[in-house]
Amino acid sequence: DALVLHSDGVTDARDPFGAEFGMARLQQAVASAADAAGIASSVRRALQEHQRRTPPIDDATLLVLRRALRST
Repeated sequence: DALVLHSDGVTDARDPFGAEFGMARLQQAVASAADAAGIASSVRRALQEHQRRTPPIDDATLLVLRRALRST
């Protein structure tokens, strides 16, 4: 399990045609990775691909926490 916190700048990010990144794309990006660093990279990559060269309209903040389980 992971805890993913984000600002509205992530889901409100727009592509060159004005379409929002949205929750569905965010969920897909999160689901495509296994660890916290991978989730952050996946979301960042998906955002860049979505926005292409469109300037951001807002700041985008992302925090990913994942508890490491210890084997006993």
